[in-house]
Amino acid sequence: RRAYSTELPSLPYLHATKRRTSGDDLRNARNKYLQSGGHNAAVLISYSDMENRLTQYQPYSGIKDNPEPLRRQKFHAIPPFPGIDSSNTKVTTLKSENQRLQNELDDIRRRFHGLDSRTKKLETGLPTNRGPEPVPYVNGYQPMNSLIHSSVRQTDHIARQDKPYLIGNDTLTTPPYDPIDGFVIFFDFIANLPQTFDRVRLITSLHHEQTGLGEPSQLDSCRCELSADDISNTTMRTAYIATKQPVPRCPAQQALKLVIEVQSTLIATPNESFHTASWAKMPIFDYKNRLLVGRWKTPLKSLPIQHDERLSIINTYSNFGNAELYYRLVNVRDAADYSNSALIPKSRELYNYPPNE
Repeated sequence: RRAYSTELPSLPYLHATKRRTSGDDLRNARNKYLQSGGHNAAVLISYSDMENRLTQYQPYSGIKDNPEPLRRQKFHAIPPFPGIDSSNTKVTTLKSENQRLQNELDDIRRRFHGLDSRTKKLETGLPTNRGPEPVPYVNGYQPMNSLIHSSVRQTDHIARQDKPYLIGNDTLTTPPYDPIDGFVIFFDFIANLPQTFDRVRLITSLHHEQTGLGEPSQLDSCRCELSADDISNTTMRTAYIATKQPVPRCPAQQALKLVIEVQSTLIATPNESFHTASWAKMPIFDYKNRLLVGRWKTPLKSLPIQHDERLSIINTYSNFGNAELYYRLVNVRDAADYSNSALIPKSRELYNYPPNE
């Protein structure tokens, strides 16, 4: 992870002995006034009055050679110019127009502040000091926020295999992306896992080219199952993740990527803790900063994890066998329409590899 310092060097202060005091400036101004022929008594009294006020600070050595400290002054309205009637119709109209523009400006500032407060914490999924917002329940189960270390899986994927897979009713479209609402990642399943795997779980995190990894999220674990592969007419080991992960308030930037760490346990040692087995890095937005809405698949990569590398470099790394992660990207407002898609191995043909950088 790259680290950038936010500290700026302070400017050197001028030594007090090299400063001219305000009293010196005042006396010089009075002398110049007298030398130029000035003799107005009111002006001379003003000079004397200001000089007397300045002498009040002389006993305090700490502020002797420093300017008078700034003080908050009460606002006084400027009196109208001579010869201008404040009740004039034009003046009244201008005041009303100025007040209207000021109200519009205040309203725009409030809206901008509300937008900034919802987006400034989201670029890379970094942790915030604010507590997690409540997440609504959709279709009977709770989606998982990218900043919350919890998830709820869809456990009815086997029951839904008997339902017809209607492509026409489940076609992903590409509506305009809303950075306030964000997007949702559907982690569907991982196919072609090693036969020795018992359970798997995903650790997800956003990654930015400049700020590195964001806060990781741990998804619930799931058990690997044997399923028929209609493509090769064999059996394969599949893990049905069946979890959706919303990412709200996320700016549209091609530099944002999704890093997945795949952890697993083995059948031979089911009581041992999870260990990292493979990983993947996927794009979220294209080169025009558009959300990559659709069904995607990505091959899992062998260790070690090198999340800072570009996708073009990662594609040259060795794969973790034939294992591939199948997932979907949709806008938040469309997530409910795609929550009931059937998770069956034969639907793999509907998933494509994401575009390269």
